[in-house]
Formats: sequence, C-alpha cells, structure tokens
Amino acid sequence: MARVCDLCKGKCNIFTSFSLGDGIYCMKCEQKLNVLGLDYKNTWDPEKFFAFEVRNILNNPETSVDKIKNICDEYAKLKVQNENCLICGKAFKTMSGKYETSDGRVLCVRCKNAAITISPQDFLDRKDRYIASKKSDFFLANLKDVEIPHIALVINYTTRMIYYGGEWNDTLDSVFSFDSVVKFESDVDTYEVTVGKSGHPIARAVVGGALFGSTGAILGAVTAKNTRHTEQRKGKPYINIYHKGTTNPQDIHKRVLYAEDDTEIVKIEECLKRAFLVKNEVVEEDKVIESIEEKKEHINNNNNYGELIELKNLLDMGIISQEEFDAKKKQILQL
Repeated sequence: MARVCDLCKGKCNIFTSFSLGDGIYCMKCEQKLNVLGLDYKNTWDPEKFFAFEVRNILNNPETSVDKIKNICDEYAKLKVQNENCLICGKAFKTMSGKYETSDGRVLCVRCKNAAITISPQDFLDRKDRYIASKKSDFFLANLKDVEIPHIALVINYTTRMIYYGGEWNDTLDSVFSFDSVVKFESDVDTYEVTVGKSGHPIARAVVGGALFGSTGAILGAVTAKNTRHTEQRKGKPYINIYHKGTTNPQDIHKRVLYAEDDTEIVKIEECLKRAFLVKNEVVEEDKVIESIEEKKEHINNNNNYGELIELKNLLDMGIISQEEFDAKKKQILQL
C-alpha cells in the first residue's frame, strides 16, 4: 500500500521509503538529499529530524550548506563514539547488540541489561524502548559504578541494586536491593561416576572349558573379577545468594550461579562483600544524619526556651502586656 511522502507529498512505496523523526520520505527525495551530501545512515540520521526541517533544506539548498556540513560533522563524530559502548567502553565487533539512547549514543547488551537496576518496573514495562527513552547522561550517572562478575549477575553500587539474570523471564524479584540480601555462600558441586571394568564370566568359562574341560568352565565362571565401583568427583564451583523478595519481603529467594573456575567465584564473592560494605556505610551515614538532626532540634528547642525566659522577664517587669506575651509565645512555639 502506497503512502504519502512527508517531504514532496508524492507516492511513497513502503519498501523504498526512508524514516524521519515524524514520518517518511520517498526515493526521489533520498536521491536529492544524496546530491546535497546527506546519505541515509552514512552521513546523517534522518530519524533525528522532523519533516519540516528536511523540507526546508531541500527547498533552500544554497542557504543550507553550513547546516548540512554541521549535520554531517556531528554524525561522523557520533559514529566514531559509537564504535564503543557508552558505559563499559568495549568495542562493538558487529553492528548487532547495540541499543541507542534518545541522543544517539549506544549501549552494549550487557550494559543494557545492567540498566534494569536503575528503575526495574519502568525497564520491565518498556523493555528495549527503555534505553531509547533516556539520554546518555542519565545512564552515565546511574551506571557509573557497575560490576558484572558473572554473565547472570549485575551489581550496581550507585543505585545499590543487584540483578540476577539466571531465569528465562525477568520479574521484579530478579532485581533486589543490597539491604534485602540475607547471605551468600559458595561450594563445589559433586557427582557420582561408576569406574572400572565389569567381569566377563561367560568368556572366562569358555576359555576355562576349552583348556581344562567342565571343571575349568566352572572355575572360570566363579572367579570372574568385577572392578566396577562408584567414585565422588568434583564438578563446577557455585555460589548461592539468598535475598528477600522485592514483591513480598516475606519470601526468601535462592539464586544459584555456577562458575567456570574458582577465580570467577572469588570475583563474585569480592563484589558481594563490597555490596555489604556499601550497605553498612549507608546505615552509618543515616545514623550520623539522624544524630545531626537531633542536635539541631535540641539547639532549636533550647533557643526557644531562652526566648521564652526573656519574654517572661519582660512581662514581669511590665514592659509588655499579657496579651503581647501570649501572642509572642504562640509565635515562638509555632502554635
């Protein structure tokens, strides 16, 4: 079905149309823009512009030279910046796995997943659109101190939240605060294997019978050895994290993380220990703030008390009337 081009108002085929910030434009307009130096997704991104802006460029090419140059320069600069993830700085090996913010910067898939620790409900409601709805400064501020010690674990020390991505579907309980963590413990998985060889009484009986007759056959069958037995062997190391539920604090969730080796387990433990330290520091800060507020209130109360004494002295000396005293008293005590 043909649509109308928002630049020239001509017919616009759905298979050969190009996107604008608030519409589409046709192949003919694309060719005109190419002549001016605006090549779709190579020298500029038309999705960042409204139709009236692009239409003005096409209608006034002579006076739009400087604007076109600025558009191309900004896009080239952004293209270089977007060769690396905005948050972790890792280079993109392919074009896939890029998630663009509202101002054109990009996050990798791991940092995109880390964004759930900023505002979980909003993230789950919008999914990939969550990244596109926020500016790069927002993510730089809220993901400035993040560690990902395991493919299924994100620890955000800025928001003091942890994301466990070890399930098929993310829920609010997949994201939990430092305060909700009850404990964590590491161990090594063990399993049983059967090793050794089983005896072969039939083969031994045949050989024994061939050499020594029926007596040899009987002895061969009886003396067949079976060395098969079970052994305990170590598997992968793992760590369990226990935390209170986000939707229901009465629930205790156990999150299991299997690691490749002990080095990865140590890394996870160090990150979790740091989370506990941050949690304790926040508690201590709250206590200090509470103490300061109490002192302020005490000082204010003492000041009010002193003013009331002075006011009573003025009343006793007859300098002010009872009505003036009562009015001033109410004012001081904020009654």
